[in-house]
Amino acid sequence: MSRYGMKVNDLHIGNASPAFVSQARRMLQVKSARHYTTNHKTGKVARSRLYRVGLPPVDSGDWNSRVFKRITNASDMMNTAVMLLSDASGSMSGSKYCTAAKACGLINEAFSKVLHVPLSIASFTSDGDTPVIGVMKDFDEKVSSDKMAERFFDFLVHMSGNNDADTLQWAYHRILKRKEKRKVIIVLSDGSPADGLGDPHYALKQVTTEIQNAKLVELYGIGIEDDNVRFFYDNNKVINNISELEPSLVAVMSKALGA
Repeated sequence: MSRYGMKVNDLHIGNASPAFVSQARRMLQVKSARHYTTNHKTGKVARSRLYRVGLPPVDSGDWNSRVFKRITNASDMMNTAVMLLSDASGSMSGSKYCTAAKACGLINEAFSKVLHVPLSIASFTSDGDTPVIGVMKDFDEKVSSDKMAERFFDFLVHMSGNNDADTLQWAYHRILKRKEKRKVIIVLSDGSPADGLGDPHYALKQVTTEIQNAKLVELYGIGIEDDNVRFFYDNNKVINNISELEPSLVAVMSKALGA
């Protein structure tokens, strides 16, 4: 069966998964390694700070007493929830949709199976002013690569316009309910909103600005064969062809997880 010139296998991560997952595993190892922060009043003695004890008092002796270090580890990564939104509008048909679907499949493999970070994936389009959102994977759900490709293929029947602003607001309010300390939204799109009340470009810019200024959720935009994301998202990356997919995703993941 084929829709919009695409088949299920066109949306599957195929053999691209092992190398990408290995990179994600290395990222976890680096993030999980022990690191120390200094300038504490309690903890383990930091030899490099012991010289302070023999110096005249600074800040009533407070500075002199801060000669300890403490371990910091991967707690931020392990206390993170991620929502991934993938544009399914008409302008994304063809290679763009294939790239976006494969990106979601790869992130699902890395976040869910290696990093064990709570992840939800949704594909979005619109029917006039009404957003049409398909949840490809919920936070507490395990989805195989085969099933992920099938769900993206099935959602092709809804491909139409895109109301980015309303969809992003939906995702924002949804992830705010999560208990994790860090909350991340990653949007995969060609960055050209086409539906919604009023001016869709202005609406999306307003929503992204409000989210970024509130600093409750970290927001990232990945442009699929289009650089319009640079206008809407402060943190952005552009993928111009499938060969750039894996290194670009690693860069975004590393930044989003603070690795």
